Amino acid sequence: FALESVFENGDFLPPVGIRFDLGKGYAEIEIRAKDELFYKVLSAEAGEAVGDELALIRCVKKYAAAYRNYEKIEEAFAAAQETGYGVAQPRVEDLALEKPCVVKKGASYGVKFKAKAASYHVIRVNVSGEVQPIIGTKTQSEEFIGETLKIYETDENKVWETNIFGKDLKELLGDELSKKTRVVPTEIGKKVTRVLTRVVNDGKGGVLCILI
Repeated sequence: FALESVFENGDFLPPVGIRFDLGKGYAEIEIRAKDELFYKVLSAEAGEAVGDELALIRCVKKYAAAYRNYEKIEEAFAAAQETGYGVAQPRVEDLALEKPCVVKKGASYGVKFKAKAASYHVIRVNVSGEVQPIIGTKTQSEEFIGETLKIYETDENKVWETNIFGKDLKELLGDELSKKTRVVPTEIGKKVTRVLTRVVNDGKGGVLCILI
């Protein structure tokens, strides 16, 4: 049979290239995937449509910018995961120098140089949520929890797939947790920022009282 026919129905394989050298007794076969396969796999890995070189360049630029921002808080995020609190230290290139001025210290004079830069403070807040679906009678609820506990003891992760009124448990609890993370008013967030700024710049290890 013709070797070309083995691949002729492939969605992502172009025609196979075959070259025979009867004098030396060998055949050279070239099989190359179509560009469509590369972009199909890339789209699946990236989680978004990447259909050509232009889309790929845009995707790389977007992810590169996101990674540069993440680098600023990477260590702070790791510290917050471990201890609950982490700080991203200002980088030299982020410093903004204020206008130097003359200052008096006792009988002497000097020059004051002052700079500002943003530091990012990452705080881990453990959020809890719950759902309490009404199953029906006490007997029905006990039967339901009995079946659920059997699954829980065998494979805890499968409990997340429990269907409750058309939604799985993970989706229901995820929605509940998302609601809680959005309850902090913008003004409260600004107050927390001002307090942390005072602690960082003026704190001497004393007692701090926050009035919300």
